[in-house]
Amino acid sequence: MPVAGITSLFGVLGLASTVAAHGYVQGIVIGDEFYTGYLVDKFSYESDPPAVIGWTTTATDLGFVDPTQYTEPDIICHRNATPGALSASVAAGGTVELQWTVWPDSHHGPVIDYLANCNGNCSTVDKTTLEFVKIDQAGLIDDTDVPGTWASDQLIANNNSWTVTIPTSIEPGNYVLRHEIIALHSAGNEDGAQNYPQCINLEITGSGTDSPSGTAGESLYTPTDPGILVNIYESLSTYDIPGPALYGATSPVSPSSSAAVAHAAATTAATTSPAAVVSSLAPSLSNPADPTTLVTRTAPAPGSSTQTPRPGQGGHHNNEGCQAYIILRTIFSARFKMFKKKPTIKTLSPLRSSDRRKIADQIIKDYKIAIPAAAPAEENNDNNNNDDTPAKETASNLTTIRNAILPENSLSARFTTTAGPQLREVQGTVYVGSHPEFAGEERILWFKLEQGPGADGRIYPTVYSLWHSPRLVPLLYTPGFVMGKLFGGADLMTPGLANDPPFPSGAVKGSTVAVSSLNSPTVPQFVGVCEIDVASLGDVQGSKGHAVRGLHWEGDELWSWSSSSRPGQPAPEFLEGWDEETRDVEEALEELKLENKGGEEGQTVEDEPEEPEKEPTVKEIEEAFVKAFIYSLYRLKKDNPHALNHGLALPIQPSALISSHVTPHLPVYSTQQAQFFQIKRTSWKNVKKFIKHLDKERLVKSKDRNGQETVILDVDFNDYRIAQFIPYRLPTRNIVESSGKAVSSQKTADDGTDPSVGQTLTVHVLYRPTQKLTPTLFPARQPSDPKIYYKYSEVSSHLDQYLSSQHPPLVSPTNKRIIKLNPFLANTIYASSSSSGDDRAAIARGEVTRDGLLKRIVSDHSLVAPYHAILKAGQTLEEIKPKSGAPPKVTVTIERRGSNKTVSKVSGIEVFGIIPSFLAEELSKKCASSTSVTQATGAVKGVLEILVQGDQRKAIETALERRGVKSQWVDVVDKTKKKK
Repeated sequence: MPVAGITSLFGVLGLASTVAAHGYVQGIVIGDEFYTGYLVDKFSYESDPPAVIGWTTTATDLGFVDPTQYTEPDIICHRNATPGALSASVAAGGTVELQWTVWPDSHHGPVIDYLANCNGNCSTVDKTTLEFVKIDQAGLIDDTDVPGTWASDQLIANNNSWTVTIPTSIEPGNYVLRHEIIALHSAGNEDGAQNYPQCINLEITGSGTDSPSGTAGESLYTPTDPGILVNIYESLSTYDIPGPALYGATSPVSPSSSAAVAHAAATTAATTSPAAVVSSLAPSLSNPADPTTLVTRTAPAPGSSTQTPRPGQGGHHNNEGCQAYIILRTIFSARFKMFKKKPTIKTLSPLRSSDRRKIADQIIKDYKIAIPAAAPAEENNDNNNNDDTPAKETASNLTTIRNAILPENSLSARFTTTAGPQLREVQGTVYVGSHPEFAGEERILWFKLEQGPGADGRIYPTVYSLWHSPRLVPLLYTPGFVMGKLFGGADLMTPGLANDPPFPSGAVKGSTVAVSSLNSPTVPQFVGVCEIDVASLGDVQGSKGHAVRGLHWEGDELWSWSSSSRPGQPAPEFLEGWDEETRDVEEALEELKLENKGGEEGQTVEDEPEEPEKEPTVKEIEEAFVKAFIYSLYRLKKDNPHALNHGLALPIQPSALISSHVTPHLPVYSTQQAQFFQIKRTSWKNVKKFIKHLDKERLVKSKDRNGQETVILDVDFNDYRIAQFIPYRLPTRNIVESSGKAVSSQKTADDGTDPSVGQTLTVHVLYRPTQKLTPTLFPARQPSDPKIYYKYSEVSSHLDQYLSSQHPPLVSPTNKRIIKLNPFLANTIYASSSSSGDDRAAIARGEVTRDGLLKRIVSDHSLVAPYHAILKAGQTLEEIKPKSGAPPKVTVTIERRGSNKTVSKVSGIEVFGIIPSFLAEELSKKCASSTSVTQATGAVKGVLEILVQGDQRKAIETALERRGVKSQWVDVVDKTKKKK
């Protein structure tokens, strides 16, 4: 069935790149209609493939027919070929454009076309009865440089397409068009030639009367024909195109001669070399950026007519020489193909935090990214130390989005390249970073064009950013075969737009858009700028011109760049975030209209006023949390069936459990629902008890680590609940982010691997009273009672309660700061085992200051033993068993190694939940220096020390702050200073 709306290859396709692979005809353009060819690598595996005009074949390896099969039926229309079920109508004198998959540039050789009259219905014809007439041929074009420029090279330059003209004199009827490339790269050896025949059914109309006799397919060639057994790596003065004589030629020899095939001679220049004529008329074929492409070949004259052949029809050959015609065809204007060529990227340097924020904020502004507001503050919050105010949560959401757009490990570098036929210089900046789905590899995430053609100072995303941040830009669609052409650097033409209108409302002139193939509609693979207002387009049938100017695509040099020289990351098969944009393909069009409905800037459909929703019960919230976790495991098992632990990184930290596995899979479809589905609204109240519940359900195996946080050590992927799980619709990215605390206060590392990045830490200094102060100052409690530990403010409060309860009063009536000593204070506190001369002086005076008394109590370990607790977000003192001693600190030591070498050492980070190897990796990138991780000298086994070259104290403090470690918890010891 023809697909209306594609006028011709002029209107749809651009120049395609070449890769080493065989091919087949995947599309045919006749007039204004496009017909799908037989997609052998797809249709062969379908139980009910569509009816097409192309002949079927079993060559699923995209292979060839060799000379040993020249007398077998496979040479006719390829291996085990059967007729196509449909036919396409074409008028005599009209053109047929055959669009190949990407043809390998190493497979040089001729391109030949034949017609055979079916004398009936072509869909049921016996192929062995067909007699083929050669109507078009092209061979060696330029033999200046071995192995020369061939017709196959011309096909590649013409966007992997070939146009053949139907002779005007041919009589009407049903015909088979046999189109063939013969690859000669191995033809120097016997049976080394490779034939790639392709057949389609045509219904030719017109008033022609000629019915020439032809040659059976099994008799077209012999293995020893000069054009079959030939070494193209030797200098060839002539090349004889194999096969019978060209239709319409008066001499059977002339069409086969190299002189005729080279297409270089005009009727007045028989002695001019082919190379000279080609080079005098067109840019070199070696420069694919040239906007015009020359197709030079011989073709038959239209019967005995003396009229000048039409472009593409070819010349008229006679005994006096050959008359060649050069077909000039403008494919598209190659204005912006700068990244088809490898750019020169200068040295990368880390982005300063302030610069990174400015760039991220500019991207947020340019692409109108909504910043989710914080969830409403909870009422009756008993935690007086809760810092999660709405303002702070909103700021945290902004930070989260900044990190998602431009990770904190981002670097930048200047680049230069060239663009256009004049190779004008282009300069700009690339921004490099890593996202978890890229396995930690640094990739170019954004680029900016600052000088040269196309420079506008805008920051454009690469496909890596689009794969990580769904719905960042409007998404357009195009057929799969067109996407193959876009990968070569072509612009997307208006007729190439797939799907009916309406198109995305954001796809206006000048806006940045992404393009995906209909084969993978949720995966953007091409980035460009709208040349027209696509959003307002109606039916694109019959339209012309550029729709999207291409800038970057999967497969170009930006995509392939890697700091580790690894190849580019292949596109995923499916991206959930972008599926919201494809519901017009998969669901009702009405739903798409609702999704794309415009509102105030920064709003989504879910942001509109809603009816108050019923608050779910505690049981419903808990069930949602468990199902969300199971959903996460279900997806891991499905996406990574053979990977270790199905790609799950163990152990799972509490913060990673919530932010990476639960929150993205909660059934939260509105901001109102986001208020309800939070861990504090469950009976568990905290993540630790949630993990314990999962352990009790035998979904996971957990363990309390260091008497503090509880982690998941293992997961049962064979649980029946995972096997029987039925996926449900997931919320959009904005709604997930709008869940406030679930994202902001329990987020993990923005790089997806270091769980400590982004964590919120609180260090509590605690005191445990000894028997000397109980029950006088503090109530007597059991050692296992968590309330036995007191904060400094609580010690002060208990002291005040004691002082105010004494009679006679101990507080001076004239000065509330002065406290009189009674026997208990004098004998227990100031006469303790650690008493000093100051204590004896205080006893002699009989009074002390209130602040001095409190300080005396907390500084004496025989009165109150010091303890500490390090809490992460969502944890409470009741969950954590405090550790004895003063709070630990991270030690940063700066010292010299040798006479002029300085190193920085970091130790004591494990107690803050920081993994040394991850911190070392970040410091190596930030400082552009080598690092090592070893056992810390003099420390207990398992405590590690990071060593980084140079004085990197500022970089270390910044990296620690990212992990929640405040500067007051860091001791810097500078051993490079001279001792006084």
